[in-house]
Amino acid sequence: MTTKKSTEPTPAPPPGDTDAIRADIAHTREDLGDTVEALADKADVKSRAKGAAADAKERVRDTAHAATEKAGEKAGEVTETVRRRPGRVAAAAGGVVAALGTVVVFRRQRAKARARRPWWRRVR
Repeated sequence: MTTKKSTEPTPAPPPGDTDAIRADIAHTREDLGDTVEALADKADVKSRAKGAAADAKERVRDTAHAATEKAGEKAGEVTETVRRRPGRVAAAAGGVVAALGTVVVFRRQRAKARARRPWWRRVR
């Protein structure tokens, strides 16, 4: 986009100097062209939306790349922890599996007990 120009009017050229008047007209046309171009850029919603979408896409791509790198680093740390302390990791994994197994067993027993009830007691 163009830079903002001074809003002060230029002094008028002397009345008899045609070259100065022509130069002033050329300068005014150039300023007017820049102003129209700036307004057209501002009014072009489609290209501004495309630019904003491209910026957002780039930010998402950068964030995903950073997250991938961080996940890789964390995976390396976890791998190293497992290598250093395999017993602790195995014990923790076993505890999680046992807890999940207990939850599954209790849910199944509860479902069977509900199924044995008469239909009027199943409705809540």
